[in-house]
Parts: sequence; structure tokens; C-alpha cells
Amino acid sequence: MQHLNRNKSLKQQSGASMVEVLVAMLLLTISALSTANLMTAGRQINIESVQLGLANQAGFALAERMRANDAAVTQYYTAETPVGGNSRQTVNCTSANPCTAAQIAQSDLKEFERILDGDNRFRTDDNGVVTAAGGLINSRACIEGPLAGGAGMYTVAIAWRGSTPQQNPASHACAAASGLYGDNNEYRRVRVLTFYLN
Repeated sequence: MQHLNRNKSLKQQSGASMVEVLVAMLLLTISALSTANLMTAGRQINIESVQLGLANQAGFALAERMRANDAAVTQYYTAETPVGGNSRQTVNCTSANPCTAAQIAQSDLKEFERILDGDNRFRTDDNGVVTAAGGLINSRACIEGPLAGGAGMYTVAIAWRGSTPQQNPASHACAAASGLYGDNNEYRRVRVLTFYLN
């Protein structure tokens, strides 16, 4: 009798009910969606990190160029006309006709613009077509310092369009009125580098 009760009990527990299957499927679906959302958020954070790294690299490189060409440091100022958008002309100097300090500043700003726009990094697609890659979207930069140049504090502010909306940063007004970063500048990102030149 006890043996029959045990078999009967095992038969009752041998299959999963429809409710258990539905609960398991629901849990599996929720975990899959959570994983997908986590991967998307991670990708956006990665993109933002790469953009910030590029802004840092470009800003510090320009600061070093300004230090090396301190005789024409005021030629770098762009507070009213932001750098970006391929707005600079290329300066061609030769050994027979060397660049002046002002031309070096113009050349440095052109290279700075190329870094921001991604023109110094390239990728090749499957058909062998080479295109610029890795720049900041809608990049602008504002460079400020003492009116007479010389020793003092200098600022390089770099603005670009981020991939997700955030609160508009108030750290610097560079390109805030450009209209490039959403109705309320919610896509605007700004990296401000301040350094001393003597």
C-alpha cells in the first residue's frame, strides 16, 4: 500500500504545469530584455568615454602647440568664431618660404580642427573606400586667454554633440547658441581645459 502511494505521488509530480512553464518563460524574457538594455547602456557609456578621450587628447595637444608657439599665442584665440566644421585653410610653408609664428598658429588650429572632425583617422570599407572616422559630431572649440597674450591662464573649451540627452553643462558657453545640440542643448557636451602659460 505504501509502495502504491509513493508511485501515485511521483506520477502527480512528474510534469510541469502550464503555469510553471509560463512563469519560467516570463522570467527568461525579463532577463533577456534586461541584458539587452544593459548592453545598450554600456555601449552608450563607451561612446561617451571615447568622445571625452578624443576631446582631452585634442585639447592637451593644442595646449602644447600654444606653449611651443608662445610668440603668437593670441593668434589661437577663437572666442567669437569657434574652431570646427572644417572652417580653416591649410597653410603651406616650405623650407624656402618658412612659416611665420602666425602661420604656425593657423596650421596648429587646422590640425586641431582635423582631430576634432576625425580627419586624421581613417577606416577602409569592404570596397576599399577610405573615409574619415572617429571625430566628434558637430565639434566646436573656443580658445581664450589674456588679451595681450604672454603669461597667464588660458582656456580651451571643446563642445560636441553626445549620443543621448542630458542636462546642458554650464561649465562653459562655447557653442551654446549654435543650435547644433538640440532645442535645450540637451545633447551638448563640453570639455574645458584650463592651463597656465608663462
